Amino acid sequence: MHPLDRVLESFERALETSPADFTELVWFESRRRRAGSSHVGTDPETRPTRRERCTLIRVVEGGRCGRFRSDCLDVHQLTEGIRQAMAQARVAPVEAAETPGTPEPGPDLPREALFDTRLARLRPRDGLERVTDLADPDTAVAFEWSEGRLLVVNSSGLSSRARVTGARLTARNGRGLGQGVGLAAGRTLEDLDALGLIELARQRRVGEALGEEAPAGAPVVLSPEAVAALFTEIAACIFQSGLRQAARDSGDLAQALGFSPLLHLADDPRDLAGMPFPFDLRGRPPQRVSLIDAGRLSHLPAVGEAAADDERLPGHLVLGAGTASEEELLAAAEGGVWIGSLDRVDARQAGVVRGRARQRRRIAGGRLAAALPDATWEEGLEDVLAPGLELGRRVLRQSRDGVLGGATAPSLAYRLP
Repeated sequence: MHPLDRVLESFERALETSPADFTELVWFESRRRRAGSSHVGTDPETRPTRRERCTLIRVVEGGRCGRFRSDCLDVHQLTEGIRQAMAQARVAPVEAAETPGTPEPGPDLPREALFDTRLARLRPRDGLERVTDLADPDTAVAFEWSEGRLLVVNSSGLSSRARVTGARLTARNGRGLGQGVGLAAGRTLEDLDALGLIELARQRRVGEALGEEAPAGAPVVLSPEAVAALFTEIAACIFQSGLRQAARDSGDLAQALGFSPLLHLADDPRDLAGMPFPFDLRGRPPQRVSLIDAGRLSHLPAVGEAAADDERLPGHLVLGAGTASEEELLAAAEGGVWIGSLDRVDARQAGVVRGRARQRRRIAGGRLAAALPDATWEEGLEDVLAPGLELGRRVLRQSRDGVLGGATAPSLAYRLP
C-alpha cells in the first residue's frame, strides 16, 4: 500500500499548480483479505487479496462545481484530472458550492479503536489458521480483514489522514434452512468476539424440517443483522428522498406516523460501539447527526457535497439499544416468527418497507423452533416502528466493506395491529 507521506507530497504539488478557486483531493486505498469457508463440511481456503485505490478531485470555479475520479498519483496526471474537473465545472449550474476552510480540530479518537496492528500484519495463511482453529464439523467460519488509508487535502490548508483496520466474521452452524448464522464486524480482533458469535450461530440452528407458517398478525422478531439492514435503508431514504425535506419542514412527521419513542437513530462516526472513523470524506472532524430522536425525525443540517460525488450518506449508524434480553423478546413473541436476515430492503415507497426475509424461524416455547422458507417481507413502517415495539439490549456491528463504516443495532420485536 502507498505511504501516505508520498501521497501527500504528490497532492501538495498538484494543489500548487491548480488555477481553480478551490481544489480538494482525496486518496482512498484498501486491501482486503479473506480466509475460511462459506459452507459447512468444506475445507477452509484463502482468496486472492482484493485491492482498491481511488483519487477523487473536486474543484469549485466561479460558483460551479466539477469532479473527476481516477486511481492516479502522478503529479502530471493529477494536474490533468484537475483540468478535467474544471472543464466539467464550466458547464455545471451555478450553485452554493461549499469551499470550507480549515476546520477546528475535533476530539481525538483512540488509535487503538481505529487501527489493530495485528490485523494489518495478518497474512492469509495466518487467517487460515485462525478459522481452522475455530471451525468444527458442524461449523463453518469465514473471516475477512481489511486495512484502509484515507487522505484529504484542499487548497484552504486542510490536511487529514487516517489508517484504519476492519474485520468481518461469519459463523454458520448446521445445514439447509435450519442452519444458524451469525455475522459481526469490528475495527479490532477483540471487537469480533469470535467464540461468542459461533455460540450465537449454534443457538440459532434448528432442525431441517419445515414448520407451519404463523397466522396473519403474529408477532415478529428481527435479529440485529436484519435490523441493521432495515435502518440502513431507512436512513438512506431520510437523506436522499422526500423524507429529508419533510424532516426539515416538520420534526413531528415520524410522530404523526406513529413511531415509537424508544427509537433513537444517529449517524455517529465517534461512537466506539460502532465502526468509528476520525473524519468525513471532506476531512472534517466527525459530527454526530441525529436522524430519529425519541421517535421523531430530526431536523437535518445542511449537507455539503462530497468529493466522492455521493453527497453525504449515513455511514456510521447506531440504533440505540433497549432493555430486553433475547429470551424476553422471544417469550413476548410466542407463536410468531423470527427473521435472521433481510436482503434487498427497499423503503422508497412512502410508508412501506419490503425485502427478502431469510433464516426464518417459528417461535415456540420462548425459543427458535422450526425453520421456515425464505419469503417476501412487506410491512407498513408505522406497524414495524409503532409504539408497541421492543428493543433488545444486545447489539451487533455490521459493515458492508469492513473499512469505511457500518451499522450497529439490537434485535427488534413488533406486533401487527
